[in-house]
Amino acid sequence: MARFLIPTFGDFLVYDNIFDDMNREMSRLQQHMMRDFRHMRNAMNRLTPTMTPSDHASDLALREQLQLIKNPIVTEADGTRRMKVQLDLSQFKPEELNVTVKEGQVMVHAKHEEKSDTSHVYYEFSRSLVVPDGVDADTLSCSLSRDGVLTLTSAPLPMIEAPKEKKLAITQEK
Repeated sequence: MARFLIPTFGDFLVYDNIFDDMNREMSRLQQHMMRDFRHMRNAMNRLTPTMTPSDHASDLALREQLQLIKNPIVTEADGTRRMKVQLDLSQFKPEELNVTVKEGQVMVHAKHEEKSDTSHVYYEFSRSLVVPDGVDADTLSCSLSRDGVLTLTSAPLPMIEAPKEKKLAITQEK
C-alpha cells in the first residue's frame, strides 16, 4: 500500500526554525570573517611603506612611495642629496625592530607576537634594501618617530659637479 506524505502547516514551521537557526549562524560566521578580513587588510596596509589610509585614495602617492624604495636617493630643499627610506612600522614596539647592514644591503626585520587563552596575534615584517652606489654604508643611521615611522638616512652625498663646457674647434674639410 503506497502512502503519500502531505506536508501540513506545522511541518513548514519546523523547516522555518531550522533555516532561521542556519541563517543566524551564517550571519555570525560572516561577521567574524569580515572582522578578520579588516584585521588582515589593516596589517597589509601597515606593510606598505609610509602609507596611511588616506594615501590609498591616490595611486600617485603609492607610486611615489614605491619609487623611493627603488631609488632611495632624495634631494632635499637645500640641494643636499642623501639616501632616505621611510617605513611604517607603527604596529611594532621599538624593541621588536632590528636593522642591520651587511655586504651592501640593509635588512629591516620586525616581529610582534601576542598570545592569550583565546587568540594568537603574530605580525612579521622583513625588507631588504640595496645600498645605492656612492652611499657609504658606514654612514647610515636610523630613527623611529613617535608615530612608528622608521627613517633610514645616509650622510650627505658628494655634490655632483656640473659637466664643464668645452669648446670644440671646427676643422674645415678641403
